[in-house]
Amino acid sequence: MFDDCPPVWVRIFHNNSDDPKPSLHASGHRVTEVFAYAARPGSRDSDYELTEEALNLFNDDPRSFSSDPRVVDYNARGNRALFPGDVVSVDGRFYICGSLEWRAMADAPVVERRAAPGTVPLR
Repeated sequence: MFDDCPPVWVRIFHNNSDDPKPSLHASGHRVTEVFAYAARPGSRDSDYELTEEALNLFNDDPRSFSSDPRVVDYNARGNRALFPGDVVSVDGRFYICGSLEWRAMADAPVVERRAAPGTVPLR
């Protein structure tokens, strides 16, 4: 039924802020893209469900076992778990991870290529 639907692109960004509460920043986020994948839309996949899926996939201890190839690849690249302040994009719409929920961002974050422990730039 959904085989004809184009994939939805999900992109994962780590927040580069040194602030211990980067999710409180109102604008000017600087992030590094660390991972991207195509998700096939399902009958009820909303942006919220796709951001929650990303959090569930990449918010685990990287040493834990997961057979999902996205998790295996993400961890093999040396990336840390997602934290509040990190950003997920669903087909170009950006959401910032808060401590309890995802918030839509009015403006796209500033993307920079910055390596740090646990943050391995995708490109």
